[in-house]
Amino acid sequence: MGLYIDMENIMYRKKFEVSTIIQYLEKKGKIMLSKAYADWGRFAKQKKQMTKNSIEMIDLPTKGYGRKNSADIKLVVDAMEAAIMQKELDTFVIVSGDSDFVPLILKLRTLNKKVIVIGDDQKNTSHLLLEHCDKLVFYRDLNPAIFREEGNVLNAFSLILKTVEKLSKRNITVTGSLLKQFIKHDKPFFNEIKYGFPQFKKLLIYCQEVGIIHLENLPRGGDFVIKALIAADELEEKLQPSSAPSLDVNKIDLSQILPFNQSNMMKAKGR
Repeated sequence: MGLYIDMENIMYRKKFEVSTIIQYLEKKGKIMLSKAYADWGRFAKQKKQMTKNSIEMIDLPTKGYGRKNSADIKLVVDAMEAAIMQKELDTFVIVSGDSDFVPLILKLRTLNKKVIVIGDDQKNTSHLLLEHCDKLVFYRDLNPAIFREEGNVLNAFSLILKTVEKLSKRNITVTGSLLKQFIKHDKPFFNEIKYGFPQFKKLLIYCQEVGIIHLENLPRGGDFVIKALIAADELEEKLQPSSAPSLDVNKIDLSQILPFNQSNMMKAKGR
């Protein structure tokens, strides 16, 4: 894959660790080339981490509004050249939340290239990128320390209950995979990591520990059935934050999901 970092877009964040992005991408494949675009006279403090992570720094020491434009144009030209000349590159990673890169994304995809966009967060990333790239992730997702700033778990509880209610009213059997699919449809930027959970399944098990849903394993496929135990509008009344079990996601046991059978589900209804 090829990595292209728009530093002018991402560097309003004071604490930016490029190693976080590198570690994420190395799990997905081999990084063949990596470039970061900026007026490096302004980002001198970042040079050390770029060198340490073998990222080529493309210096664009211009002034005024044209600085940003020149960085964007240079990034686009380099990415297109690599897409045409380096056939072994099948994935392009653009680190930016700027909608100006949508035409580049569309062109790369016509060349049968996969495009991953890494924005900072929902607020600072254009929704147009989500619509056109193959995968959109947030830097905040990749760095759990940043996520400790936000993420009231009661908001996640409410979202889960409301979605389960909506599906149940349509007589749809609610499974874990289906629930996540519908949540992502309504809330494209939903991520369980925001609430401190490395897996969606662990978030659901925590909901079961609290007593707002019941989970049972299906006999095949590794999925499970979900049943709401309270209504979404009863959440604040029946569950105060202080009553929730202490949150230690590392101690959540995935075996707490019981084997599915009708009697267990009937018990859940009466709980």
